[in-house]
Amino acid sequence: MKVYNETEFSQWSVYDDMIQSYRSNMISSQSLLLAVAALFFSKSDAMTITVCIIGLFNQWFIWYRVIRARSLVTDFHKHNALYELSLNINEEGKLWKEGDNHLSEHTYINNWSVRKKANNWVAEKTKQAKYKRNYRITRVKLDIILPIMFTIIWGMMLYLTLKDYIF
Repeated sequence: MKVYNETEFSQWSVYDDMIQSYRSNMISSQSLLLAVAALFFSKSDAMTITVCIIGLFNQWFIWYRVIRARSLVTDFHKHNALYELSLNINEEGKLWKEGDNHLSEHTYINNWSVRKKANNWVAEKTKQAKYKRNYRITRVKLDIILPIMFTIIWGMMLYLTLKDYIF
């Protein structure tokens, strides 16, 4: 593996560590909230519902969004450190040529079509199709499947709490 820029390599490492830390914090917070909801489950429907709403909000508006954004930043710096992405791709996602602006972190994160073109370039350069997507197998498991599993648990708890009121 070629590292062309120690700064990019360091940023990649920091953002990757941050994602792992965020995931651990989110799993811990979800577990704690589930324990609190379980304590209230047969004692206070209002408190159980409140904790469930907090848990779902924490999961889908914090966990998913924060980790998604950080994973894109991590990929940008990884691709820069290993494959010189921003030196080879411009702000439109095309091959860079004289006079073009180099691909920025902001554009990579916020522009799906440019990110797709940039990822395709990395996949072609490395001959690894997995780089065409930002969600590779580990991220799918941790950032999609795990939140869905927590959502199912929260949904079951809400259903069991509300079933006497609704049905």
